[in-house]
Amino acid sequence: MWRNLLNSERSITLWKSCIVCDEEYEDLCRLITERCDDGHFAIVCSVYGIATQCVFCQAEEYPAFYKAIKSDLTCLLDRCGNEEEKAKSCRALFHRYASLETYRRKLDE
Repeated sequence: MWRNLLNSERSITLWKSCIVCDEEYEDLCRLITERCDDGHFAIVCSVYGIATQCVFCQAEEYPAFYKAIKSDLTCLLDRCGNEEEKAKSCRALFHRYASLETYRRKLDE
């Protein structure tokens, strides 16, 4: 279950920005979305103890991109049994989302 942390004491920002979404999944990972001063969005994803990835996207791309990342993370964390498997799958997921071109191809599928 995803838990909303927006406006909590744990809500932080990395860029000159406004946090628009801050959610945590089962104490396993966290997604923070920030609207940057230039209008872009930064989606910071941290899988605790494994990795953190920040991806930038345009405002019009944000809703679909965020939904895809959140869905993929939920599936990954629910199916991975051990830490090694989780780390390997997480690195592969972050690598896939590291490029917006990859993301655009994913939406076209």
